[in-house]
Amino acid sequence: MISTGDPDKKVVVLGLDGATFDIIRPMIAEGRLKNFSRMIERGSSGNLISTILPLSSVAWSSFASGRNPAKHGMYDFSKRVDGGYTYAPVTSLDRGAKAIWEYASDAGKRCLIVNVPLTYPPEKVNGVMISGFPYPESRRDFAWPKEVIDEIKDQLGISSILKPNPQFLKEGDERKIAAEVNEITKNQTEILKYYLKKKEENWNLAISVYDATDVVSHFFWHHIDVNHPKYNAEKAKMYGPLLYDVYEQLDLAVGDILKVLDPKDNVFVISDHGFGPVYYAVYMNNWLIDNNYLKLKRTTGTRFRKGLFDVGVTSEFLFNTVKKLHIVDTKTNTYNKDSKKVAFAKKLTLSTDDIDWNESLAYASGNYGPIYANLKGREPNGKIERGNEYENLIAELVSKLKVVRDPKTGRPLFDLIYTKDRVYSGQFYDGAPDILYFDSTWLNYPLRVFEFGSRKLIAPNPIYTGAHRMEGVLMGVGPDISHKIYMNMNLIDLAPTILHMLGLGVPTDMDGKVLTEVFEPNSEFVARKAEFYDESKVTSIREITQKVLRSSKMRI
Repeated sequence: MISTGDPDKKVVVLGLDGATFDIIRPMIAEGRLKNFSRMIERGSSGNLISTILPLSSVAWSSFASGRNPAKHGMYDFSKRVDGGYTYAPVTSLDRGAKAIWEYASDAGKRCLIVNVPLTYPPEKVNGVMISGFPYPESRRDFAWPKEVIDEIKDQLGISSILKPNPQFLKEGDERKIAAEVNEITKNQTEILKYYLKKKEENWNLAISVYDATDVVSHFFWHHIDVNHPKYNAEKAKMYGPLLYDVYEQLDLAVGDILKVLDPKDNVFVISDHGFGPVYYAVYMNNWLIDNNYLKLKRTTGTRFRKGLFDVGVTSEFLFNTVKKLHIVDTKTNTYNKDSKKVAFAKKLTLSTDDIDWNESLAYASGNYGPIYANLKGREPNGKIERGNEYENLIAELVSKLKVVRDPKTGRPLFDLIYTKDRVYSGQFYDGAPDILYFDSTWLNYPLRVFEFGSRKLIAPNPIYTGAHRMEGVLMGVGPDISHKIYMNMNLIDLAPTILHMLGLGVPTDMDGKVLTEVFEPNSEFVARKAEFYDESKVTSIREITQKVLRSSKMRI
C-alpha cells in the first residue's frame, strides 16, 4: 500500500567525519558496534564516494549543497585573499550555493543543524543551528538563535562541542585526546536528544556531524597499522584500542539518538570521506623549484632563510622542536593567520612569502598540494597568459608529473592526475586548482601546513599518520528505506534525496541525483516522482514547494 505521506516524519542525518567501513566491518564481525550492525541488517548501506578533494570543508559543503566544488566555491579550509598570495580561513559566508537547510527553512520546514563543519557564522535557519569546526573559541556567537548557547549551558551544563586540534600531539597524550573526543561525543548526543525530545518543535530535518573519528584517525592510525613506519608494538597495545573505543562510543551515541526518534523517521548515518594510513609527506614546491617553475626572491632575507633551509632549518624542523619542548597545546590552530608563532617561524624558514611571484610560472598550495598556474587576471602577479600559453604549461606539468618516481620503490609517485576541466564545472570554476594529482595508495600526502617543510621531495609526515580516502560510509534505516547493500553512492546525492524526502523540489543545477534505489518500492518517495526546477527562474522557493506538494497530492 502506498503511503499518503506524513508531515511529521523526520529526515535525520548523523555524520561521522572520516568514518570508514575498513574499521566498521571488522568490528561488526567481532560482535561490536551493535547499532551499526542492526542498521546494515535492516536498511541500506554502501560506500559513499567523497568529493575531489576529499576534505571536510569541501565534502560537507558538497553534501549540503548537492553540487561540485566549482558551484559552491569551497576548495579547502582556506582561500587566497584577493590582491595577494596570502590565505585566510573560509567560513559559511564563502559557500556560494544554498544548503539543504536553507531550502527547507524557506519552505517552512523546521531544522536542527548541529556541528556541521563550515557553518560558522551560523545561518538563520527556521530552527536551531550550532556551528561546527572551525570557529573562534573566544567568541560566543556560534549558534542561532544566540540564546541557544545559554540554553544548553543552563539546561545541560555544556558550553562547547568544538573538537580538539592535536597537531602538536605529544607521546602519551593519546588517552587524553581520546577521552576528550568521547566527552564531546557524549555532550553532542545530549544536545541532540534535548532538542529532539522537544515535541513542540516538530522537526522536519535534523543534521549533526560528530568529529571524533576524524581526530583519532589522523593521529592514532600508526597504532593499528603494523606496516606503518611509526608503528611500535608496545605503544600499539596501549593506544590502538582507543581508536576502536571511539567508534564504539559513536555507535552507542547513534543508538541513543535512535531511541528518541519516532519509528516513522528515516535516518542516515554517513561520512564525508573514509580513512587509511599515510606514511610520507610530499613537498611539491621543492619539485617546482627544481624544475624552474617556481622562483625565490633574491633579497637578503630570502637568501638567509634559503641558507638555513639548505642545512635543515625548515618549518618541519621548528614544528618538531616546538612539539618536543611542549611549547604548545592541543588547541593550537596552525591556520590562524594572526599566530605569533607562525609569524616568528616565517622569519627563520622559507615560506610562500619568499616566492618571487613576478618570475614564477606555477605553485602548489593547500591540502593535497594542488598546482595552480600563476595566471594573469586571476593571480595578482600573474605571469601566464590565458589560452595557448596556459594550456601548454598545464600539459607540460602533467607530462612531467607522470614521470616523478618514488625514490624508495621506483613506481610513479602520482598515478592519478587530473586537470581542472575533468573535475569541476560551475560559476567558481576559475578559482579551482589547475592540476590535481594523487598517489592511488594514498600513502604519500602533499602537506598543507608546510609548503617548504623539508629539503626533500618526500619525508616522513610530521603531523598525520592517517589521512582521508575517497570511500566514506552510508547506512540508512527507516520505514521508507529498503534493505540493500550497494557498492557505491555519491555524497552529492544526499542533498537532492533529502529535499525529495521533505516534499521539496530539486534545483536542476544540483549535480547529485535522488537515490530512489534506497527506498522501499511501496514508499511514498517512490510513488511521488522527484520534481526538478530551474532555480534561476523562480522568485520564491515557497512557490515551487507548494507546486510540488500539490502535484504530489494529486498523484497520491
